[in-house]
Amino acid sequence: MASPYTWLTDVRVQFLPHPGRANAHKSLNDLYSDVLPRLDDLFVDSSRCFYKLRWTANTHGGTRLRDAHSFATALLDAHSAGKTDIDVLVGTNHLHFDPQHAPISYLNWEAISNTPFPSPTASDIASAFTRSLPSVDDLGLAIANAFAAVQGNTSTTPYSTSASPSLSGLSSSIFNPGNLPTDVLDCYQRHRDNKVFTPALLTQFDGGVFYHEDGVDRLILRDGTFFVMSREDERNFLREFVPCVDDSPIGLRLWYHQVVRHAHSHGYYVHPFWCFWKHPRGGDHGFTCGSLADDDLPQRMSLPTLRHSPTIYTFLTKCVFPPTSNIPSRISLSHGDGYTALRNIIFDVHPVFHPTPAILAKNYPTHREGSTHAYFRAFEDYLQLRAFTQHIDSSLDKPHELDIFISNHRYSTFLGAEYAVACRDPGALLKFQHHQLVQTIDTLLKLPHSPASTPSAQPSSKLTNPPPR
Repeated sequence: MASPYTWLTDVRVQFLPHPGRANAHKSLNDLYSDVLPRLDDLFVDSSRCFYKLRWTANTHGGTRLRDAHSFATALLDAHSAGKTDIDVLVGTNHLHFDPQHAPISYLNWEAISNTPFPSPTASDIASAFTRSLPSVDDLGLAIANAFAAVQGNTSTTPYSTSASPSLSGLSSSIFNPGNLPTDVLDCYQRHRDNKVFTPALLTQFDGGVFYHEDGVDRLILRDGTFFVMSREDERNFLREFVPCVDDSPIGLRLWYHQVVRHAHSHGYYVHPFWCFWKHPRGGDHGFTCGSLADDDLPQRMSLPTLRHSPTIYTFLTKCVFPPTSNIPSRISLSHGDGYTALRNIIFDVHPVFHPTPAILAKNYPTHREGSTHAYFRAFEDYLQLRAFTQHIDSSLDKPHELDIFISNHRYSTFLGAEYAVACRDPGALLKFQHHQLVQTIDTLLKLPHSPASTPSAQPSSKLTNPPPR
């Protein structure tokens, strides 16, 4: 079978810096970073997984990739945005490098491991130095002198080893989901697997707050969103704006999710869509920072959000909306406050702010035009909206939801017949699972006997009966 990604013209791979081995990524890039020669080899195997990746496509945003499914979803997003050049950035935080080993080359892969290398013994350290090692106080004083010199201040105060850690740098530890508390890990995995969240799941963690702090620079929020308090990349954040081509309720919700991913990937905090509260519980922005049990973020996020707000406002003013949309006027009424602007944008389409939230999830979406991927995302949005307003936990892996998804598709008769055949073959039925559904339908619609392959084909009627199982 031919690859469905023949539209790609260029895929580049680049390794990102490692927090503990400054030049490791340079060696890896020198050895292995280049334009991929055979795209089919990378994408034809649906079982291939990627540990930590994120993609950027020209001026389109970025998405963290966790497995083959999220990789395929990101590529479909890029395709929908008309992007044909893809950059794949490979994280190296999960790797460990032997500090005793020479620079990386083809011949010394034993210097790289998924587990930490043994710490050097006292004799190893002693043999490496011909003089006594500096004390912690000596190192602290040297750092203080360096800062004083940069700031033009010649007076140096003694360094205190009990000072609180700074958030300006990377965490000294590598993120390992296996070290998370059970309830936090369940929430993190549920978000990673794109499962719906009911209000019963959007509650405080066992620690008594609505967030989990992992190290000094990582947060996991109550919907499983993972945010790293890294250095802000304002230049690229403002340059790679996220256009909104559809200001319908579904379109605005999907656009907001893209804004969250784009902002987080550049170090700016945007509150996840399903974690908002209405006033007064959520304050003026729909969320709060503080030290109380009801706060959504820790107190130390107060200054970063204050710093991020005007930049987010500038970003929103650069976003393109449909000509008849009233969103630009809502942004302008926010008086330079980015978080107020975001709340104003989603005010009418978020069930928390809506006076009758259940009516937002009255009917299943139907596919009349556009791509199957856009219909798939609208269907997932409906399931999450219904879970939030009606406490119904469901997914497209449930047979009855899949029946409705196929029945509401533009070519439901053709797809229903193909699905009925697949139901008699367990191996073929796997292709209709949630993570392969869009690719499977797009492949079926490219078959010669598909109505989508005939220019004069008209949309088929809905199925009256689901296929037998």
